[in-house]
Amino acid sequence: MRYHDEPEPVRALLERQRLDPSFPTWVRPSYDGYGVVNLPWTVLDILGAPVEGTPLAPELVPASLRDGVRVVVLIVVDALAYFQLREGMRAGDTPVLARVWEEGTAFALTSTFPSTTVAALTALQTGVPPSQHGMVAYTCYLREFGMLSNLIRFSPVGRFDSYAATGFDPGAFLPVPTIYERAAAAGVAAEMINYRSFQHSPLTRIQGRGAAYRGYRTLGEFGTVIRRAVAEPGRRLIFAYWPMIDLIGHIEGPEGETSRADLRLLDALLGREVFDHARDDVLFILTADHGQIQLDPDQVLSLNEVPDLLADLRVPPAGERRVGYFHPRAGREEAVRERLRELAGERGVVVEGAELLDQKLLGPGPLYPEVPSRVGELVLLARGPATFPYSAAGDPAEPMLGAHGGLEAEEMLVPCLLWRR
Repeated sequence: MRYHDEPEPVRALLERQRLDPSFPTWVRPSYDGYGVVNLPWTVLDILGAPVEGTPLAPELVPASLRDGVRVVVLIVVDALAYFQLREGMRAGDTPVLARVWEEGTAFALTSTFPSTTVAALTALQTGVPPSQHGMVAYTCYLREFGMLSNLIRFSPVGRFDSYAATGFDPGAFLPVPTIYERAAAAGVAAEMINYRSFQHSPLTRIQGRGAAYRGYRTLGEFGTVIRRAVAEPGRRLIFAYWPMIDLIGHIEGPEGETSRADLRLLDALLGREVFDHARDDVLFILTADHGQIQLDPDQVLSLNEVPDLLADLRVPPAGERRVGYFHPRAGREEAVRERLRELAGERGVVVEGAELLDQKLLGPGPLYPEVPSRVGELVLLARGPATFPYSAAGDPAEPMLGAHGGLEAEEMLVPCLLWRR
């Protein structure tokens, strides 16, 4: 990755957030003004709502983009990496976003750790880090239910559809307010624009608590629904989510030709259907929850192929393909640690779960009490393009050429573009 080709503020951010000299391409998440977790507080501040967390650093958002704004449209493109967008701009794939970049204000932000949808998208909709909101990975052990659970589906892995089917309210699972609830309390109308089929999903009920919902079915409808929402009167917070860059990136990798094609289509759609119809009291912000890294098929180690490791665990491996959470059986902690180190070699690093929390990689306190048990005693962090998938019974892990969750700059840095007419 050509870090030296990037603007000086991006290089400064990489240096500021460098995790360890031993891992020069790893990025420490920022929770103090330069991360996605800070963006919601800036949005609320612009709309006149109380700010109870840390907003973006003051130098990032000039007054010209704040004064007189009555509508903020926060467009979140799942898995659009900062470097992916920059490469698209250099290649001429994204002329609209290149224009927005030049006319407005643009910079890089860090994702959360883990750099994954459950953790980072929740941070973008609450303004608090994973250490406080508790959504710490795609799968984790939920002590409340005593089962390995999928937090996207809010279900026990491979057992039944959702805890919601048993009568549990997914909205009650989130221990902190959402930005929609905070906006509404300040008299700001708040709504989410998302796939129509996601409207009643458990994850939407968790993250989108308090938001009115506008669904879409196609890319074209995504644009027209945003335009119609902006046309409504009054102060408004509009959260618009596009998931397809993430989906296709997982299948063929963020460097694949379909990923480039999808980004070209999204760029054209935003220009023609959204930005070309903008009013001067509307602020558009485009960002992502996390990036994505191209995987090396020769650096894939399936944990299903290591039965002796699995036998030493209380529950199956949890977390992400690039961030594994492990819960050793009593008395087998050292054996599991050494076996993970042996398996990972140069492709990964094994650390204590408590060490990650002590280093505030999941964010500062107050620590939500369930987080330590969800993270587990040991964590395996992938390096470079490596991955450590696990297929649970009833929930197979599909082959992927793109992934995220770890600390590499490709998955940790996301773009943030602010523009108004």
